[in-house]
Amino acid sequence: MNRNIIVIVFACASLSAMAGTSLYSNPVINESAPDPTVIRADDGRFYLYATENVRNVPIYSSDYLFWGSFRGIYGIELTPDGLALKPGSKPRQIAGTLTEGTNIYRHDGYYYLIGSAGTCCDGERSTYHVVAARSENLFGPYVNKEGLPAMENNFSPVIERSDKVIGPGHNANFVMDDACNHWMHYHGFDA
Repeated sequence: MNRNIIVIVFACASLSAMAGTSLYSNPVINESAPDPTVIRADDGRFYLYATENVRNVPIYSSDYLFWGSFRGIYGIELTPDGLALKPGSKPRQIAGTLTEGTNIYRHDGYYYLIGSAGTCCDGERSTYHVVAARSENLFGPYVNKEGLPAMENNFSPVIERSDKVIGPGHNANFVMDDACNHWMHYHGFDA
């Protein structure tokens, strides 16, 4: 089965205001990088976050690499140039096996791990939906709104099936418009 994948990169001018005088420029990565997003951590560095490539192998990041799907979500520290694993670093699991298409979004002192759960791309039978957990630290622990751990597949619902959309999910990025409204890009089927 042939499938064409189109990656769309969105930019928001207001992100430069969040970055202060530091600017992020897109790296050129000669790998499959589905579900990419860039976050700026408390240390002031930018981190490219993506799921995994088509061979289920981790992909590139600038200082930390996060990857995973329904086998768990993991992170590991890289060398300062982002081209190799930092000597002695070990993969750290930050969430269980519930989600795919995850990304991390930083807002008001928290890191939000947002992902999609359920079955995708099955029309009216799709059970896909967007869920989230949050942490004060990039590597967790992430918990849902009741304080239960994401490592045990506890997430809070964000967007679910409605009278307008079936199977919303595979959120790709968050952007902020000039009025400071946050928008999430995702796909779904018309209800």
